[in-house]
Amino acid sequence: MLEGDKQHVDAAILDVNLNGEKSYPVADALASRRIAFVFATGYGIDALDVPYRQHPGVQMPFDHQALFRALTRSS
Repeated sequence: MLEGDKQHVDAAILDVNLNGEKSYPVADALASRRIAFVFATGYGIDALDVPYRQHPGVQMPFDHQALFRALTRSS
């Protein structure tokens, strides 16, 4: 998704489960480019695969304050 992309991305919100597919490859690409991101999940942060639990996340549904706090922790 990000490979070869010329657009500038400041931050991202990643839904962990996209129709059965995990967003971890996108998270890895963002991390390698030092782009802040947070995971959004309806399953709880503990449902993330262990290597990804170190990244900030928000429980869906979330409010703007929770998202702002998570993005602040991510940057």
